[in-house]
Amino acid sequence: TIERVISYFESMSKEDRVNGTTISCIANSDTSTKCALGATSLALIGILDYVQENPKEKATYADHIRAYAEFIRAAQKENGGFRNTHHVGRER
Repeated sequence: TIERVISYFESMSKEDRVNGTTISCIANSDTSTKCALGATSLALIGILDYVQENPKEKATYADHIRAYAEFIRAAQKENGGFRNTHHVGRER
């Protein structure tokens, strides 16, 4: 079941570049360019939990783990807190 969920999140993921770093985030729909911090964070937690219990799968999901984590880092505001959303393809 979790592998199907991860596959679904992958299908909803959008890739972008923020400050020269490639990020990936979960879009609101398959046609949307708006990503939510909460959805991406939950997907990352789910994948991390899965690979912790199934270490042989870590390499399979390593790129997604890195790209989702980079999105969360990019969402952090300089003065504290996080941006709730990200619009793929828009400069900040």
